[in-house]
Amino acid sequence: MNNEFKDLWRIWVAAFLYTCIVSAFIQFILLPVFLTDLHAGGGLFIGLPDCLGFYRLAAELAEKIRTFGWAAWEFRPQGQAPAGIAAFIFALTWSKLWILIPLNAVLHASAFLVLFQILNRFIKNQARALLCALPFLLFPSSLQWTSQLHKDGFSILGFLLFLKGIVLLSRAEGMGAKQQFYHFFRGLLSSICGIMLMWIVRPYLLTIVGPFIIMLFCFLSFVFLIKKLRNETSWLKIFFFFLSFFLMLFILLQEKSLSSIDFKGDFVGSEEIKAENETLMKHGGSENYWQGSFRLPDFIERKASSLSQVRKGFQFSPSEAKSSIDQNIGFRSVKDIVVYLPRATQIALLAPFPNQWFAQSSSPGGSFMRKISAFEMMVVYFALIFLPYAIWHWRKRIDFWIILLSCIYMMLVYGLVFCNIGSLYRMRYGYISILVALGIAGFIVFFEKLKAKRSK
Repeated sequence: MNNEFKDLWRIWVAAFLYTCIVSAFIQFILLPVFLTDLHAGGGLFIGLPDCLGFYRLAAELAEKIRTFGWAAWEFRPQGQAPAGIAAFIFALTWSKLWILIPLNAVLHASAFLVLFQILNRFIKNQARALLCALPFLLFPSSLQWTSQLHKDGFSILGFLLFLKGIVLLSRAEGMGAKQQFYHFFRGLLSSICGIMLMWIVRPYLLTIVGPFIIMLFCFLSFVFLIKKLRNETSWLKIFFFFLSFFLMLFILLQEKSLSSIDFKGDFVGSEEIKAENETLMKHGGSENYWQGSFRLPDFIERKASSLSQVRKGFQFSPSEAKSSIDQNIGFRSVKDIVVYLPRATQIALLAPFPNQWFAQSSSPGGSFMRKISAFEMMVVYFALIFLPYAIWHWRKRIDFWIILLSCIYMMLVYGLVFCNIGSLYRMRYGYISILVALGIAGFIVFFEKLKAKRSK
């Protein structure tokens, strides 16, 4: 355990230092010296309007704190937690973007370490697990939040911690009572920490994750009961499992109070959606309203209707944006969503497509980001080719299916909601990086087996 801790510490420190160095290079050399047209000053990238807005909010709030004291501090100024956190740090130091580099590096390096730990459960080889996780650490698009000010560092780490906790809760074979208690406690603590990190910056993620966790809980309960009938597990493990999941579900199902904040940085606010619906009703008639089905439960209809409303908000964003995709498609029923699922899957996994890699963008910095995405998407395509082999190789591992389905589920939700590839590309980063890591792991296993056959 001592050697394992030292190895993990070395990996984390290396990832932390790498992130700090590259982020500093972006802020102090690349933008102000080589990409002056994309430099907004102070190390800020002009192609990220959300980041510019967060920084402005944070700097203004920090100045208020210096003038009126800490009573002026807000955790979510205008509903944006990153600005509140940055303002707290700015008030103690200076209102400079580079001050946030260590915090961003801590979040990114920690997420990388958690992903490495998850992968090492399957590969059982640290060097190969590191190789599989490297795209997550090295992809240039991650610099949008490691060198700037954004939400993704918090939410990605939160999701990975949450996923790690679920994986730990799903497996505890061959352990004594004390070990099982410690194992489930670690899983529960990891999940709760992940939930809180997601809630801090994107409370609506709890609303998205909740239904999937309920389905997963029902499935794992069935699996554990079958194992008990076969004497492959104990009642103690089942008790710990149920207790842990009930506590986690209790937190997740508080979505009405936890996700009642206006998330202007990601989704259109509910009041804006309501106003948009009223406008559509005046000009387009009743066909724009949600058409419910008498055969489906109300809670499914409500979730589907909410998803439709959020997509509608993105549909009526500026139409001249060249990164928009399927902007003319909306949902008025559950059937519309089901029919669109194959297309949403294609977009969520494969966009931006090759014909979009070097196209001109309508936003500043968009063309630059598209060139970066071209390199990254080639790696993604390569990994996805071998993902089916990884699925076949680890098909009997419940924890593998939990990881796979969780990522696909989250990406599908974003694929159904977003009509803008640029936003989708950033929002899906954590999920597709996990699939890329699994695909590279599948390639390594495939190559080893092929090499073994040739040697025979």
